Amino acid sequence: MIGRAVAAGLGAWAGAIGVVVHRQRDDLVEMTLPWGVLLAWALLLVAALAAADLAPLGSAWAGGAWTLVVLGVQLGRDVWIQGDALGWSFLGGGLLIAAVVTGWTAYRTSGSTP
Repeated sequence: MIGRAVAAGLGAWAGAIGVVVHRQRDDLVEMTLPWGVLLAWALLLVAALAAADLAPLGSAWAGGAWTLVVLGVQLGRDVWIQGDALGWSFLGGGLLIAAVVTGWTAYRTSGSTP
């Protein structure tokens, strides 16, 4: 129970940080580097991998909490996650990362004893 709560807390933390930084980018020579999205994805990956060691399907708990935080922001009047390519890639990439880590860790630990 505590492992699931901590896993969800890690996912919520990664979601809150990701919502704030996902819009950051730098203009390089004729290319825009969206470092905020890359940082948000890296935080979610680290949180999901850490959560996988805390509880069975802990990465699913982290991914679910990440999703609730990211989508919960949409309920307010200010929309931080816009419906453009950057916003959709942040949301879709994060969901994909959480799903892949959950599938990989569930497969890796299946059949093992706790």
